[in-house]
Amino acid sequence: MEWGHKWVVLAVTIRFPWPNRPWALPVLFALYTPPEVSERLGRKHHTAGELARILTRRLLGWFPERRFVLTGGGQYSTHEMTRFAHAYHTQLTFVGRFSGNANSYHPPPKYSGTGRPRVKGERQSKPEKVAAKPMYVAWYGGDQR
Repeated sequence: MEWGHKWVVLAVTIRFPWPNRPWALPVLFALYTPPEVSERLGRKHHTAGELARILTRRLLGWFPERRFVLTGGGQYSTHEMTRFAHAYHTQLTFVGRFSGNANSYHPPPKYSGTGRPRVKGERQSKPEKVAAKPMYVAWYGGDQR
């Protein structure tokens, strides 16, 4: 049973001179289809995260001199998306959902040539500890929150 459509929409936030808050303008979109519908239509199945990466890659290709910040919910905050953002780190910063008690590490040091190569670097602070420090971001209407 199909109840509706699920669209993956890539919107660009723009500040116009007349309103007091930014506007999100949709620039690219793709229709997500479940695996069984993709198979029935004879198409390769793409997850919502894969569709988001495809759309983002197209946007980055259109504007190679621009820098973008991409935000996404839980289904977009994947290892594949962070690898994609790292591959395009000169143009793209990804902000996604992250667990407060997650373990994160610096990249491993260069391999010295003896023994087993390390897969993790030094441990970083827990996100909940970093987030406890006060910080402010630009909010609607020009406020700082």
